[in-house]
Amino acid sequence: MACPPAAGPLEDYAALFDELFSRLAQRRGFREYLTGLLAPRDRNKTLTGLAGTEPVVGAQHAAVQRLQYFLSESTWDSVKVNDRRLELLLSDPATAPHSGGVLVIDDSGDRKDGSATAHVGRQWLGRYGKTDNGVVTVTTVWADERVYYPLHAEPYTPASHFPKGRNDSGFRTKLQIAADLVTKAQEAGVVCRAVVADCFYGDHDDLRAELRQGGWGFVMALKPSRGTWQYQAEAYTPKDAARAVGWNGPDDPGGWSRVQRVFRDGHTETWWAADLTEVVRLYGIRHWIEQSYKQVKDELGWADFQVRSATAIHRHQTLVNCAFSFCWNTWFDQPSTRDSRNAPPPGSSADDPGEGGHPTSPADTTFLLAQGPTHRPVLADPLATATALVESMVRQAPAR
Repeated sequence: MACPPAAGPLEDYAALFDELFSRLAQRRGFREYLTGLLAPRDRNKTLTGLAGTEPVVGAQHAAVQRLQYFLSESTWDSVKVNDRRLELLLSDPATAPHSGGVLVIDDSGDRKDGSATAHVGRQWLGRYGKTDNGVVTVTTVWADERVYYPLHAEPYTPASHFPKGRNDSGFRTKLQIAADLVTKAQEAGVVCRAVVADCFYGDHDDLRAELRQGGWGFVMALKPSRGTWQYQAEAYTPKDAARAVGWNGPDDPGGWSRVQRVFRDGHTETWWAADLTEVVRLYGIRHWIEQSYKQVKDELGWADFQVRSATAIHRHQTLVNCAFSFCWNTWFDQPSTRDSRNAPPPGSSADDPGEGGHPTSPADTTFLLAQGPTHRPVLADPLATATALVESMVRQAPAR
């Protein structure tokens, strides 16, 4: 029996994952879940919201129960789904990683009430700037100045969940999780110029040592007071190094080089670097991961899940990343003529080119709607949702 197709280009994308789902219900669940995630943000991305029913009274609706089973009980493997997602990104010349980009490590927390949900604990939530009850996930993103996308994600489980606390054999720190995610990226075939992270990760010698042993270059922030900066006979801080270079003002900068940075609102700033212009460029790309959090959380419902098991949480995060990657797939691929008539594809002379020769916004599109009656609710225009989301990413690109 054929699986009911998703709308337009979403069906083309979902079909690439079909062999990973052994049952018709799983293939249908995958399409319905992505459809709900791509719906406008005025609908929350909980299971009831994904199914388009009322938050409380609709919980027993058949469509909600079907998605609940797909997320929590069904037998599909979220790791294999994520692997396929990355295979598609890495094989597409428009999104394939290259040696000029970066692999960004970071973590992000979201509030969650109660204590029965996997990974929940009282911990620092950077998004809110305070310690609170929530779930923190360590993530990796590949990025250059033109495009970015999530690679892997792993929720951190607080020590309180383990019988022996931090001494339990099953407990892993965020740093250990981060090192494992970098290894996974390497195994997936991801290449980059450097691994980039903020000072939470940069201040730890063990993580930097693992990266060095794995052959990775890295650019990581350090707290101003940090002593380990240069691996020589005498360790010194970044401030010590800056003083040693010498500075007599903009007209006599000594060993400093001028770096002109252009910000997304159009203004420019002159920064100064001591033989480290490439370091400035690489660390500037790190801010893509902050933008990615805005997209997956504010648009795609990363933190909207209302499930408790570790399996269901990980599956939800994987599906959000699939929806995110579908947006890039739609942006770069030729649009389907089944749903729209489009202007020339990205990169043609008819478009205003952005970074890397790709347009900063899609051309105007005339959509053909209501081509016949439908027997069930569908996402009327996943193409417009995807292109609008990617357009906002491109327009809010980090400083060059």
